[in-house]
Amino acid sequence: TMRQSGRKPGAMPRFLSRKRSDQTFACWFNGGRNAVLTKTGRKSGIVTILGMNPKDQREPGGPAKYRIRLHVRLSQPIRAYTSVRVNWSTKTLVFVNEPAFLLRPGGPAVGVDRGVTRNLAVSDGTFHDLPRAQLKDFDKRVRLHQRRASKARHRWMQATGGAARDWQPSNRAAAHLAEAKRLRGKAVRVIADYQHKATTTLVRDHDVIVTEKLQLASMVRRGGARKRGL
Repeated sequence: TMRQSGRKPGAMPRFLSRKRSDQTFACWFNGGRNAVLTKTGRKSGIVTILGMNPKDQREPGGPAKYRIRLHVRLSQPIRAYTSVRVNWSTKTLVFVNEPAFLLRPGGPAVGVDRGVTRNLAVSDGTFHDLPRAQLKDFDKRVRLHQRRASKARHRWMQATGGAARDWQPSNRAAAHLAEAKRLRGKAVRVIADYQHKATTTLVRDHDVIVTEKLQLASMVRRGGARKRGL
C-alpha cells in the first residue's frame, strides 16, 4: 500500500526464526480487528493484515501503519478462526480454528506408547510409523548437495588462501545449498503431515487416550544413542 502511493515501505512482519527452512509468521484475528477474510467469490477471498512499522523503519513524517492484502484461494469452507498462519516460502495461508466438537456415542479407550523402532504403538495392535525410507532418501540427497558445496568451498580456500567465512558461493555451489535447504524443508513438512494424520486418527476413533509418563532425563542419561534419538 505504501509502495503504491510512492512512499518507502516499512519492515515486513518478523518471521519466527531465520534458521528454519520456511519463513512463516502468525497474525491474530482479534475479534475482527485484524487478519480479516473478505470473500470475493465462492472459492476466493482477500485476507487483510494490519500492523505497525517500528520507529527505525518509518519514513520521516510518513504513516506508522502498514496493510498487507493477501489474495487466497479457499480449499474448503472457512469457519470461525482465531488466527492465520502465513507461510511465505510455500505461499500458503492456514486459518487456525477452535477445536470442533465431535458428536458421537461413547468410543473405546486406547493406550499409546512412543517407541524407538516403532514411532507410535497402539494397544489395539496397530502402529503409526514415520516414512523412514522417504526421510532417509531426503537425508542422503541433502548430504550429497552439502558435500558438493563443501568441496567447492575447499577448492576456493586452497586456490586463494582465504578463510571459509569469506567464501562467496558460485552459482553452482549456491544451487547445491538451495537444493539442500529445500529438501530439509520438505522433510520437515513430511514429518508434520505424519504427526497430524496420526493424532487425528487417534482422536477421531477413541474417546480416551492414555500415554506413559516418561522420565526423559533418565532415558537420555541411561538409554544411549538410540534413546537420545527420541
